Amino acid sequence: DALSDSPNGNNKAFRRKGCVLIVTLFYANVFGSVFGTSPLEYTYTVERVPYTPHRVEEVVPMITPSFFSSKVPLNSVTAEERYNQPQYRLLRKRYGVQLKFVQSGAIGSFSLSHLLQCMATSMSLITLITTVGDVVALYLLPQSKYYRDVIYGMKEGELVDHTLSETDLTKKGM
Repeated sequence: DALSDSPNGNNKAFRRKGCVLIVTLFYANVFGSVFGTSPLEYTYTVERVPYTPHRVEEVVPMITPSFFSSKVPLNSVTAEERYNQPQYRLLRKRYGVQLKFVQSGAIGSFSLSHLLQCMATSMSLITLITTVGDVVALYLLPQSKYYRDVIYGMKEGELVDHTLSETDLTKKGM
């Protein structure tokens, strides 16, 4: 057993004074292939934090037999007073090893269904944004008549004939 280097270690072992260990995990499988399906590779390191003991203190409120036999009425001592006074509490100090895990790196795999779902969601949002923009421009803005003329290419109240006359067909060479 190695001796603790904590400030109050008093030449006691780590298991008696506690210590803090940091476990670092590094994952890597995304960069191994095009679709990120290479076998999972990981490395880990364990390091002790120097000069750091680990202790957990627990305060347990106690009621002693002398509390019941005393002449002091029960309601004169509140629960908070019993909790804070040394004669009415038990202080437990527990030492041990604290493990802290730190993860880093990249881990993942390619999913065609996830790709298609993201593409469909993106297209839906683009369509929604276009529709909302058109509704705002055509109906809510103060110059909506001007925007309507620009978008549809007609004046207000004017009907557009989409049929082609014979002269239009001859001009286009049909």
